[in-house]
Amino acid sequence: MKLATPIRNMALAALALVAGGCFIAVGDVDDVVRSVTYPPDFRYLERSEIRGAMWELAVHARTLHEAVHRHDEGRRAAVSSALKGMEAAADRLPSDGRPTNHPLLNLHLPRLLDEVRAARRAVEAEPPSYLAAATVAGACLPCHTRTY
Repeated sequence: MKLATPIRNMALAALALVAGGCFIAVGDVDDVVRSVTYPPDFRYLERSEIRGAMWELAVHARTLHEAVHRHDEGRRAAVSSALKGMEAAADRLPSDGRPTNHPLLNLHLPRLLDEVRAARRAVEAEPPSYLAAATVAGACLPCHTRTY
């Protein structure tokens, strides 16, 4: 009877290794589970994906806030550069209307992108207007005061 327990434990360990190997062969376990638990048009955003883009947005928003308040010849270039950076960071996040696991992004990201693009066009126009850029910079403050 003492031999049966080690043999049974070895058989269970081998079975676990084979089952684990199947998941490794198939791919990431999370991706497999998501493929059967979420609808096909759903996009699951990893926390690191969101955080990276949001931190980048925060850095550019801070730069924009500082650039808007400059009153020298480099103001226009600095504001335009910050808005382009915000646009690039926001473009890394999905704004195609597909649902994601981040409802606030689903709700607000398309509008943010529209406002950033409009502000950039206004700054690049002749004569430049900084009102929309200041509005974009100020819109980040209520929710993201810790980054300023």
